[in-house]
Amino acid sequence: MNLKIENIDMHKGREVIYAVLSNIFLNMPSDELFANVEAVFSLFELDDNADKMMADSLKAVQDFIKSRNTLKVEEKKQFDDKVLHDYTRIFCLSDSVPVAESIYLSPSHLTMQEETVKVYYIYKSCNFDIKKTSNEPHDHISYELMFMSYLSKGIAQNIEKGDKKQVNSLLHLQKMFLEEHLLKWVEMFSKSVIGFVESVSFYAPACYFMMGFLKYDFEIVNESLS
Repeated sequence: MNLKIENIDMHKGREVIYAVLSNIFLNMPSDELFANVEAVFSLFELDDNADKMMADSLKAVQDFIKSRNTLKVEEKKQFDDKVLHDYTRIFCLSDSVPVAESIYLSPSHLTMQEETVKVYYIYKSCNFDIKKTSNEPHDHISYELMFMSYLSKGIAQNIEKGDKKQVNSLLHLQKMFLEEHLLKWVEMFSKSVIGFVESVSFYAPACYFMMGFLKYDFEIVNESLS
């Protein structure tokens, strides 16, 4: 698989991909969200050797957007209501899908555990300010994805400055964060979301795509460090 961008633009691309993934799991579905998904997912071109799960889920998300775009106003409203129904069931109810790393990885399976504290101090060491508008913990899936977006932006900026030392430092930090945090629980989170989906196909393929992209991006980071 190739992005239509290289070098500094590759990291700018990584920034926006992580940002839109973060928004998918944090914000309610909206015209703006779907427009961002459409724009960002168009960055990808898949070759014959692409991971099948990632290729299939990418096409499913793109097909979802195309189908939505063909609907008339009233049809689109009904369609969006079904997506909102999924979003509410998955993320907003008392028995919804857990969205924090600590719930999946801590021995107690509770929020605000050691994993949350570790993530908080990593954010703090990088001057990453979430600007939270809710009481969601720092190890919320969307904040962890947002952090990867933040680091990718920093990498691109430091490439522009010619600061190779800082670029390598941020790449090592991304590798660590993927290994010790996101990649440890993203599959469990995604399977939980997929199990909740009832209606139109958006959150399931988005999760499959996220799983594939994180594995692919880990390879990108390793190659950038070699």
